[in-house]
Amino acid sequence: KPDWFGAGKRTSMLVLGIGILLTLLSAAYLQSVTARSRHIQGLVDLRTAELQRTNALLVDDIAARKQAEHALQLRQRAIDSSVNAILIIRAEKPDFMIDYVNPAFVQITGYPRDEDIGQPFRTLQSDYRDQPGIEEIRSAMREQREGSATLRSLRKDGSLFWNDIYVSPVRDGEGHVSHFVVTQY
Repeated sequence: KPDWFGAGKRTSMLVLGIGILLTLLSAAYLQSVTARSRHIQGLVDLRTAELQRTNALLVDDIAARKQAEHALQLRQRAIDSSVNAILIIRAEKPDFMIDYVNPAFVQITGYPRDEDIGQPFRTLQSDYRDQPGIEEIRSAMREQREGSATLRSLRKDGSLFWNDIYVSPVRDGEGHVSHFVVTQY
């Protein structure tokens, strides 16, 4: 009869048992590491996809901003190139301060841009305040509507000139009048 559990074989069986146990533990550890690695790779893939979508949105946003900037620059060049005087005035009573004048305004009136910005719109009127058109322009601005009049205005050098003035309200996103565009022909 074979002696399976003899002294020499016990050691072999013990080594075999320990080997099997270590193999099973190693296999479980490798399985755990592999599963964790797959999970981490899945998270990396998910974050990479999110970053790619975000980058695509950023590229689209940058392109839209560049297009908007180009459109604004074009409008600015167009306003600056106009032969008619253009002013942008705040719709804040009572003074209606000047925010912008184009080069044609400077050329027509002789008032330098830095003397106009931040000044009340009324300072550019002539001493002939009894003109009926002045009240039309004032009323249009108070009532936040369009208006026009033919007026005598005063250049910086004191000379008078006739001009047609058009006032148009500029509305913000909520429909409130924030500014007026005044055009002088």
